[in-house]
Amino acid sequence: MILKFRAKRFLAFRAFTLPETLMMSTVVVLMMTGMIGAHLYGLQAVTRTQIKLSAADDARKAISTLIQDIRSANNLAVGSGDSQSFSIATDGIKQVGNVLQVYPTTATNQWVRYYYNSQNNTLCRLTHTGDTSLVTINNITNDFAIFQAEDSLGNVLTNRAPAPVIEVNLSFTKLQNPQVTIGPGNYFDFYQLNTRISPRMRP
Repeated sequence: MILKFRAKRFLAFRAFTLPETLMMSTVVVLMMTGMIGAHLYGLQAVTRTQIKLSAADDARKAISTLIQDIRSANNLAVGSGDSQSFSIATDGIKQVGNVLQVYPTTATNQWVRYYYNSQNNTLCRLTHTGDTSLVTINNITNDFAIFQAEDSLGNVLTNRAPAPVIEVNLSFTKLQNPQVTIGPGNYFDFYQLNTRISPRMRP
């Protein structure tokens, strides 16, 4: 009888009371909630970082060919137009526009044209042989001219120059995939690319 009595007291001493059980359950729930919240925040941070890195990579790819064309150009002209035509900005007004025509040689019938495609809001590259390629795969959201010709001090030219500095301004959006929700409380991704490129000095 004494042994049984002691065993019962030992078991009663080791058991959790109801308040202790409730407190332990509350602590576990709080810990799990914190861990899940931290995990979800980490996933969102990774998604944002991936989008930004992808946008930077797209921008680098977009201007790499443009930089090569401008730096190796014999002559440059800024104006307006599309895939079918090009009009050079007239003298006396600022040399700005959404079209840049690059002449690799002195021959005016050999050119590379960068133009804004208003149908899909992209920047395209067209050669005199008819080859067309996309420069930007993201939607351009510019409310200003993409190209402008400047002098070495950064002043916008009002007359044509044989080898101006070309300033490129691109505002665009970048989405990781179609499943990303756009709107209040969700993603808004806007990026701006600005660079100045000058042709190489020729002897």
